[in-house]
Amino acid sequence: MTLGRLNIWVASSLLCCLGCGGSDEPQRHALRGSVAVKGSPVAKGTISFLPSQGVSGAPASTSVEDGEYRFSNENGPFAGLHRVIIGIDEPLEDVNGAMSPAAPTGASSGIKVAPPPERPQGARRGRPATTPLKTQWEVQYTIEDDGENRKDFDLSG
Repeated sequence: MTLGRLNIWVASSLLCCLGCGGSDEPQRHALRGSVAVKGSPVAKGTISFLPSQGVSGAPASTSVEDGEYRFSNENGPFAGLHRVIIGIDEPLEDVNGAMSPAAPTGASSGIKVAPPPERPQGARRGRPATTPLKTQWEVQYTIEDDGENRKDFDLSG
């Protein structure tokens, strides 16, 4: 083998080895769990994990159906602290039949609740309109690199 061919072979081998290295992108994590309000499973909604400042990676979102959500290693959140936004696509009623966000407010609960919607124009007093509401909660949660792959959210405080 000539010196020129040997150099080409060595250079090609090095390029192949360098090309086989790992990605610099952080790894996504499979995660599943349940979402409930005052112990009742949420029929339909969404859950999004938004990385906090300083956490690498893109947001991860999926649907909540029959109180359950599921992320895979391909679409799950990255490790680190996240703002978790949970949207509920159903009316929530209190014992008096009035619409209610059903979650406490205040800094001590760690849960922020959107204000109750205004009554639609033309709606009768007493029983509220049956138009589905989207109520939204925001909490914080840290995804550990080697932590539990299940997180249940009970939005009762």
